Amino acid sequence: MAWYNTPGYENDTVIFSRITLSRNLEKYPFFQRISPKQAAEIIANIGGMLEGNGFSMINFSDISPTAAASYAEKYYATREFASISLPHALLLNEPCNLSVMLGGRDHVQICCTLPGLSLQDAAANAFKMDDLIDDKETYAFDAGLGYLCSDPLECGTAMRAYTLLFLPALTLHEQVEPLSVKLSGLGISLRPMMSGTQGQNCLYMMSCRSSLRISEQEMLERMEDTARQILESERKLCEKAKSERAAYLTDRAMRARAILSGAHLLSADEFLHLSADVRFGVSLGILQDISPDLLNTLLVEIMPCTMTLCAEQPLRTAQERDLFRAALVKQRLGA
Repeated sequence: MAWYNTPGYENDTVIFSRITLSRNLEKYPFFQRISPKQAAEIIANIGGMLEGNGFSMINFSDISPTAAASYAEKYYATREFASISLPHALLLNEPCNLSVMLGGRDHVQICCTLPGLSLQDAAANAFKMDDLIDDKETYAFDAGLGYLCSDPLECGTAMRAYTLLFLPALTLHEQVEPLSVKLSGLGISLRPMMSGTQGQNCLYMMSCRSSLRISEQEMLERMEDTARQILESERKLCEKAKSERAAYLTDRAMRARAILSGAHLLSADEFLHLSADVRFGVSLGILQDISPDLLNTLLVEIMPCTMTLCAEQPLRTAQERDLFRAALVKQRLGA
C-alpha cells in the first residue's frame, strides 16, 4: 500500500520520512555530457534488472506531463526529474514504498518514503536496493571523495534525509524561524513545504545532506534526535495553547471542518490552510472522528495532477478542479 494510505509512527506530527541515495555509473559520463543513447542503455540495464525484482517501469517519454507530475506529488520522483528531456524512467515498487529514478541528474537515484517517523527503516530499505544495483553495476566512487555526483556538493555518501513535519503550535507561538536558524548550525534545513506559504499550512520540510564529514548513520541519528526534540517541543506548546486558547482553537478547528465538509469550490491552497486547522484540532483532541491518516491521504489526493488523473473526465479549468476537489474532500470526510 502507498505510504500516504498507511498509518505511521508519530504521524500526528511527522507526515513522512524520506531517504534518497544518488549514484552514477563508472562507465557513463555525467548528466551534463551523457547522450540519449547512453541514458537509454542505463534504463534498459538497470530497469530490466529491477523489473525482475518486483518493480514496475514507467517510461516518462510514454506518459503525459500530468502523469509525470503526479509521481512527483506523491514523492516517488522529483519535479526536476519529471521535466527532463533526455530518456528517463521511474522504477516503482509501491507496496515497499521504493522508487528508483533512472536517467536524471544522476544516473540512479534511489528513494524510499515511509509514513511517520521512520528514517532508519527508510534508509535500510534504500541501502538494500543500493546493494542490489551495486552487485550488477560499478558505481563512480573515489576513495577520497566518496560517491561521485554531477553536483560536487553531493559527493561523499550522496545521501539526503527528509521529514515532513506538522508544527501548528510552534507556528502559533512564532518559534519556527528561530528554530530554523538554530538547526542551520547543525547542517539541518527547516523550511515551509511550499515556497511562498510562510508556514501558513504549518507544514515544514526538515532535511539534511550527508557529506564526507559525517557518516550515514551519524546523519540519521542527528535527524531522528532532532525530529524527536521538535516533536516534544510541539506537544508541550500544544498543551499550553489548549489551556490558554481552548475556545479560539476549538472554533478554528470546527469552522475549518465545516467549510471543508460543505464547500462547493475548494482550491488546493484553501484546502491546505483549512486542513491545518482541522489537523491541529485532531492533535488537540477537539476533533476525534478524523484521523491523521485520512488527512495524510488527502494531502496527496487533492494535488492538481494526482486529482486530475483520478477524475472520470478531464479537468481543464481551475474551477473544474476546485469543484472536483471539494466533492472529493466532502466524500472523504463523510459529509
